[in-house]
Amino acid sequence: MALFSLKTLRNICLLWLLCLAMQRYLNWKSYSIVAKDFKVMTTKLAVGSGETSIPTTVAKLEKSLRRDYGDKLSDKIEWLPLSAGGLNLRVLFLYADWTEYIAVFASATKTVGNSGMHWVNSTCTVLSGNVSRVPHVSDTATSSLIKQGEIFRHGQFDRSTYELSENAVVACYGRGFMPASSLWIVSGSLANGDPWPAMKLLYAYSKMAVTNMALPVVAHYRQVEDWFKNMAKEKWTKAEL
Repeated sequence: MALFSLKTLRNICLLWLLCLAMQRYLNWKSYSIVAKDFKVMTTKLAVGSGETSIPTTVAKLEKSLRRDYGDKLSDKIEWLPLSAGGLNLRVLFLYADWTEYIAVFASATKTVGNSGMHWVNSTCTVLSGNVSRVPHVSDTATSSLIKQGEIFRHGQFDRSTYELSENAVVACYGRGFMPASSLWIVSGSLANGDPWPAMKLLYAYSKMAVTNMALPVVAHYRQVEDWFKNMAKEKWTKAEL
C-alpha cells in the first residue's frame, strides 16, 4: 500500500512538473498571429457587417487574414458540427496549431451551455448577434451581455455558462495547450451519443496543425535546395569559362 502511494505521489509530481514546463514554454514561445491585429480586424468587420449574412462575414474575415498571414491559413476549410457542454454550434477553423488557433463559431438557433475548462487564453469578437455570459466563479449569478462589435476574453481555466442568440457569429483567437481541449469536445460528443462529429473535428484540426508545423521545415528545405542549385550553377558557369 505504501509503495502504491509513493508511486502515485511520484506520478503526480511528475505530471505537475510537466505542466509547469509546458506553461513556461507557452509563455516563452513566439506566436504566428498578432492578437492586437486580430482584435482590430474583427472589430472593424463586426461594426461594418450590419445585417450581412454569415457566409459573407466569414468570407471577409478569411480574406483579411489571408492578406496578412497567407500560407499559414489552410487552403481547404469547412464548417464542422460542435456539440459540447450543452452548446450546439458550428465551427470553422481558419488557423490551427498545437498552441494557437483562429476559429469562427456560429449558432443556427439559440443555444446555452457550459464552456468547459481549457488550457487556453482566448479573445473573442461578436461579429453578429449577441452573447450572454455567466462566470462560474462569481458569487452572484450575474449575466453580462456582449453585443455585436464587442470583445470579450475567456481566460485560461475559466469556466462560464454562455448563451448565443439565434444566428450569432463569434470569431476567436486563442493561445495555449490546444490538445487539452479535446476532452471537452469528446465528452460532449459522447454525451450526445454521436462520437463521429468529435472524431471528424479532431482529425481536421490535427491535419491543419501538422501542416502548419511542417511549413518551417519545407521553407528551410527550399532554401537549402536553392542554395545547392545556385552553387551548381556557379560551378557550371566557371567550367564553361
